Amino acid sequence: MSQKEITEKKVDPNDERSQMLGKMSIKKLLLKLSIPAIIAMSFNALYNLVDTIFVGRGAGTDAIGALSITYPIQQIILAVGIMVGIGASSVFSRAYGRGDPKAMRKSVNMALLISLTLSVGISVTSFIMMDELLVWFGATSDNIGYARDYLTYILIALVPFSLGIVFNNLTRAEGRPKIAMVALIIGAGFNIILDPIFIYDWGLGLGVRGAAIATAIAKTSGFLFILYHASKPASNLHIHIPTIFKVDFKIVKEIIAVGLPSFVRVALGGGTHHHCQQPYQPIRVAPHHVYRHIRRDKPPHSFLPHARLRTGAGYGADCWVQLRSSVLQTST
Repeated sequence: MSQKEITEKKVDPNDERSQMLGKMSIKKLLLKLSIPAIIAMSFNALYNLVDTIFVGRGAGTDAIGALSITYPIQQIILAVGIMVGIGASSVFSRAYGRGDPKAMRKSVNMALLISLTLSVGISVTSFIMMDELLVWFGATSDNIGYARDYLTYILIALVPFSLGIVFNNLTRAEGRPKIAMVALIIGAGFNIILDPIFIYDWGLGLGVRGAAIATAIAKTSGFLFILYHASKPASNLHIHIPTIFKVDFKIVKEIIAVGLPSFVRVALGGGTHHHCQQPYQPIRVAPHHVYRHIRRDKPPHSFLPHARLRTGAGYGADCWVQLRSSVLQTST
């Protein structure tokens, strides 16, 4: 199928995904979409725990403190991906509901453009002001070297990391939760496998830098997997390269307006937790560093995004009975 045929493909109201988002009961839909997300989030939480154990055993307490110092910056990166992903998936699901492939394509294009622009901007700014940022977030002479080593490679992989979050949201928005789940598991799985190889002396012996490189490779692998599936004819997520820089300000505004509350919640949450723990020594910070990741990935966080997909599709299809039913059943 040519690029033109793919981008002009109509939404079939009778296909499995359209029926699932439009006809399936909200409770059954939430279970069908959320169970893969819960599995992926649980696996991701396990990775965060294992990653910290590997770093602590391979590089010591100061290294764990360094990871905690880079946490607010990583939260801002995560917040950007979540903002664009949630905003774009809302626009996409409404367009999907009304059978508008042009608006669907534009939402994907604008999500890609916003994410690229913000990711590159944050990465370049953070490289230029790295030491100042790390000191502001509480780095000391004991751990700033570890923090610098770790953050350098995270910033290099910032674009695929952010785009991976965006496409994960969009993949769920088109009703393909298993693809989104596998992408997250690939990222977490590669990280768990590569961490000891890159960190320990019996492997490459790179310490904290090894942990960051393993994370960068793992996140990029997960993104490439989901990008591959998004580019296949079976997907409705079509990146139209010739028009990607043709900015639709209405859709950009809508994406940011819908996603901004999530950005504020995630970004400020990371910064607030970090400043509360600054007075403590790294060994006391480490348990809280692990706890934050596990708390962030708890199962309830996987239900609400999928409820938004159903309500968005109902709104786009101008089906107020479905919209009202979705809101009422989700709240109960």
